[in-house]
Amino acid sequence: MRLSRGNVTGALAGLLEQGLIEPAGEQRRADLGGKPRKLYRLTAAGVDESAGQRETLAALMDMADGRRERCGTVATAHEVSGQEPTRWVERDGDEQRGA
Repeated sequence: MRLSRGNVTGALAGLLEQGLIEPAGEQRRADLGGKPRKLYRLTAAGVDESAGQRETLAALMDMADGRRERCGTVATAHEVSGQEPTRWVERDGDEQRGA
């Protein structure tokens, strides 16, 4: 997967705004023509948040593994998340989002 600069910049701005990361200086890289690369580090809040996210992902993986073992199939993301999948219905030849 490739991320554009805009995606990364926006994500970093959001993490900074939420206090999850903080600037940690700059580093010049020869492979970037000597342009500085900004460095960031997790804040205490960022460490706590990432630990919570890891726990959530681990629980989802455990659920998926349990369903796969019971059913003999791979659980879908919708099954794991408990959310209803988006359904598309066709009306008058046009596809429209349906409930």
